[in-house]
Amino acid sequence: PAHPDPKLRHQISVISLSSLSDVAAAQRALEAKLGWVADPLYFGDYPKAMRERLGSRLPAFSPEQKRILVNSTDFFALSHFSSYVVSDQPTPKGARPPSPPAFDDDLQVRRHATPGAAKNVLGEDIAPFGMYKLTKWVQSRYEPKGGIVITANGLPTRETKAEAAKRDTARVCYLKLYLRQLARAMRDGVDVRGYFANSLIDQFEWAEGSKARTGLVYVDHATLARVPKGSASFYGKTAQSGAFSLAHAECNASRAQTTRFKLEA
Repeated sequence: PAHPDPKLRHQISVISLSSLSDVAAAQRALEAKLGWVADPLYFGDYPKAMRERLGSRLPAFSPEQKRILVNSTDFFALSHFSSYVVSDQPTPKGARPPSPPAFDDDLQVRRHATPGAAKNVLGEDIAPFGMYKLTKWVQSRYEPKGGIVITANGLPTRETKAEAAKRDTARVCYLKLYLRQLARAMRDGVDVRGYFANSLIDQFEWAEGSKARTGLVYVDHATLARVPKGSASFYGKTAQSGAFSLAHAECNASRAQTTRFKLEA
């Protein structure tokens, strides 16, 4: 409906027209990145957005396969580390599809960094509000009977010495901020049954090998000696007490944040 203030009416129309396609793009990205795995387990098929864009490149499920898949999970296992922003990017008329096919081109989306977010050592955005939004989305879409279990969430770092690892305040802050958003989601009705920090000890991290450390316990790769980090102490105390403190300025980003990111966070 038209707003009585013509200036505000124009502003509302501009926001609506410029953002609706991006909202749809974000939904496509979520369906493809997460729904690609989860939809068959809850609905018996891949997301509609993927079917529409990938066609015969996606395999089809037989009726028997669908019967076996649907409601076959005990709980929804979700690992979450970072968030990014997407916008709509329609394929130009007459453009040839990329060869080999590119995931984002198939989805007609373009990725952007999260405004104002700091980066971890892998170049991923640290955006704690993503935990809240993603768990809300999972709860709304799938309503998992066994609830949601966060199976991995943590901060990769490049600690080279045990002494430095003992003072991993960045990881403690990361865990506090993400846990706070998880608690917020639970207060809003999201059925969370468990949470696991990633990981107990420094491990082999895919293409990064042993360079990126994600553990609560530091591992000396030469001697295999293990030294608990500050985050291990925080995590243990939180597990025992079920609570932690977070001062207003304790975990502020080291650089200025945009207004948009402040509002989201």
